[in-house]
This record gives sequence, C-alpha cells and structure tokens, in this order.
Amino acid sequence: MGIGIQTFNRTVATAGTRVQVTASTTYVQSVFFESHEANLGSLYIGNASVSTASYVKRLTAGQGFSINALPHSQPGTDGGMLELSKFWVDAGTAAQVICISYIMHLGTA
Repeated sequence: MGIGIQTFNRTVATAGTRVQVTASTTYVQSVFFESHEANLGSLYIGNASVSTASYVKRLTAGQGFSINALPHSQPGTDGGMLELSKFWVDAGTAAQVICISYIMHLGTA
C-alpha cells in the first residue's frame, strides 16, 4: 500500500448554503483546506451543521489550515483516520472556492 496526494476545489455557490466536501466515503491521513486567493469573503469549515456562526475554522482569502489523523491510523470507521465526507463548508459571500488537498493510503476507500 502506498501514499497518494489528491487535490480538488469545491465552490460554495450560495452564501449560507453549506456544501459537503465530498459525498464519497474517503479515509485520509491528512487534509489541508485553503481559501482561494481570489475569494472576497470568508469560508467556514465544520461538520454538517456548519454555518457562519458555528464552525471549526474560518478562512479568509489565501488562508489555510490542516488536520492530521493520529499516527499509525488505519482506514475504517474505528481506525482513527479522517473521513472527508464528514467535512462541510459554508461561506458568507456567494461563489467562494475552497481548495482541498489530502494524503491517503492508496488501495483504500
């Protein structure tokens, strides 16, 4: 089993309407969220209840942050890895883009 790096962008088209990072069950070792440098407003990262008033992290244009799983984590519901579909994004301004990069074990879902 190897390690792979993946990246993609998600757009919050309508302010105040949260979007799921991905609908696919994807276990990752580490994820990095970055607000696109051309964004005019803030992005809010959190769970399925994320909003501009309730979030884990608020990002302005060009800002980013990462979350890492515990060392020696394994894929699966109790393996300690991060599950990308559990992350959601909201925005205070329409048409804001979040860049998402993650590290995963190849050969796992």
